[in-house]
Parts: sequence; structure tokens; C-alpha cells
Amino acid sequence: MSLSRPRKQANDFLCENSWPHPDRYAGFAAVPLQNPEAAADELERCVKQLGFKGAMVNGYTNVQDENTGEYTDEPKFEVFWPRWRSSTSHLSSPRDPSRASRGFTRDTRSF
Repeated sequence: MSLSRPRKQANDFLCENSWPHPDRYAGFAAVPLQNPEAAADELERCVKQLGFKGAMVNGYTNVQDENTGEYTDEPKFEVFWPRWRSSTSHLSSPRDPSRASRGFTRDTRSF
């Protein structure tokens, strides 16, 4: 199964269940950032066809498992960002560092 299919199904479900109450609900797309081109395509579909407001994006995305991630400022993601910026709303959410990188980051919660 492609990475895009479960996100497409989730986005379609959200659309079907939020349309009866457009004054109360708005959608943010689930996008497969493991494949930035597919993520950009799904975001565009959700905004243009389903009426979503944009997508929520974290600082990194898991690649193979919870211990392996790629930060979204790496060059492979450059194809995604212009299309994300052109969506109607932007939500970037901070996320704890991946397990693999925790040894390389400093815990700032004690400051």
C-alpha cells in the first residue's frame, strides 16, 4: 500500500464528516511527508477539491520506524514548501526530537 492511500482515506473521511457542519469544523490535511511530492499533491487536492484550510506539519517525519526520522528542512522537502505556503492556512507544530537524535540535543526543560 502506498503511503498516500491511508492519508487520502483519512482526508476523505474528514471531509465527509465535516461538510454537514462547515460553520463548526474545518479540515487540515494529513499528508505523507515521507514522499514530499505526494504530500504536496495530497495537500493541493485537499485544499482545492475538499475545501480544507491547509495542513499541519511537524519538524520531522518518521521514515522507517519511530527511531528513524528526517527533518523537514532537508533539501528533499523543498518541493513541498512552496505548495504548503500557497495553501490558505499554515500550522507548524513543534515536536519532541526523534529518539535517534535525543542523544545529540540538549534538554532545555530544566532552564
